[in-house]
Amino acid sequence: LQGDHEAEILVVGCGNSQVGEKLYEEGYHYITNIDFSDTLIDEMKQRCQHYEEMDFQCMDMRSLDIDPNSFQCIIDKAALDAVFCSQNTCLLYTSDAADDSLRVDLGGRRIIKKKK
Repeated sequence: LQGDHEAEILVVGCGNSQVGEKLYEEGYHYITNIDFSDTLIDEMKQRCQHYEEMDFQCMDMRSLDIDPNSFQCIIDKAALDAVFCSQNTCLLYTSDAADDSLRVDLGGRRIIKKKK
């Protein structure tokens, strides 16, 4: 993906993070941010209105209204939070939106809940 500024990127569980904004500022403009909170999506649309090609959609990642295969990169925002939460430990887990009875399929990439 490095250098491919035409790549389509999906940010799952974007919340009110700056992940999409930072990617946009690095030259990746085709970014779709999704979150299940319509309040957050409305706030992000307002905050990021000057990022013209970036899109925000209220959507549950367990039942996507878009084709995940149309993206070259899918970023699980919750996983990024987990990876960067400690300087001494690299702990990678996904959001609690996936449970033991449900595996979320994002175009061949599966999100599986961490073990408790």
